[in-house]
Amino acid sequence: MAQNDDGAPFDPQAAFERGLRLVSGSAPGGDPAEGLRLLEKSADAGLAIAQNSLGFLHASGQGVTQDDALAFKWYSLAASQGLGIAQCNLAAMYRLGLAVEKNMDEAVRLYKLAADNGFVDAQFILSLMYRDGDGVPEDAGEAFKWLVMSANSGHPEAQFDLAMRYVAGDGVAQSYVDAANYFKLSAEQGVVEAQNNYGFMCKFGQGAPRDLGEAAKFFRLAAEQGDTDAQCNLALMFLEGEGVGKDVAKAAKLFELAASKGHPKAQNNYGYLCLHGEGVEMNVAEAMKWFQLAAAQGDEEGRRNLERLSKTGSA
Repeated sequence: MAQNDDGAPFDPQAAFERGLRLVSGSAPGGDPAEGLRLLEKSADAGLAIAQNSLGFLHASGQGVTQDDALAFKWYSLAASQGLGIAQCNLAAMYRLGLAVEKNMDEAVRLYKLAADNGFVDAQFILSLMYRDGDGVPEDAGEAFKWLVMSANSGHPEAQFDLAMRYVAGDGVAQSYVDAANYFKLSAEQGVVEAQNNYGFMCKFGQGAPRDLGEAAKFFRLAAEQGDTDAQCNLALMFLEGEGVGKDVAKAAKLFELAASKGHPKAQNNYGYLCLHGEGVEMNVAEAMKWFQLAAAQGDEEGRRNLERLSKTGSA
């Protein structure tokens, strides 16, 4: 029986957990070298999760010299024990031809093993492979099967993709209710596009009860992640006092933020506020600049405002 340095029976799980904390620096007085030693000892004792972790460290070069061959070795050992994440990682190496000859059949076999073991990332990857014909024959039905499975298993990107399918009626009967449900699930896991889309559906009561407070909440979540559509949408809420207290100055700041990143609607709206001195100091030259930028991107309202301002000095 393996023992610790003090002669006590060796506990692979406890050693793995301590080793991981030491390698990551989360343990007091972190010692990455000692952490790596503990991970290797746990892996040599047959602990699959330790083997997979060593594979990841060698694949990424995190705390060790990057070495695909060692990553392949450790992933293979963990995968042979049925660990889904290791099967998925090993599949990626076969898919990309890292430390082994590229073999899409083996990659698909391993992804399916991982997917059948409930590893949600593998389910989502299979949906993309069948959708795109990537290493497998293109098969819309098989793609949809794996997409639904991964979405219902909680994969946030799968939930977003499935919601978009329900919006478009792509391979499924159009359903704004189902779309809203999946957007919300994805949004709650931080997918920024889902946050903005769910906010939109709440604002207009499309597939979800009309709830301006809920709309503002999800627009804010997406806006804080830098999504320019959401920044513009939240700005409109502040401008109109919908779901939030009316605050034109906050609206102006959000429009300016989105406009500075190239959002044409925000450019037009910020230009309008600059022209009329609403929430920001009046500045006709600044308004002209933003109308020009919006118009250059094909924004029709920006083009009309630019034309009116050029002719009459107002918009």
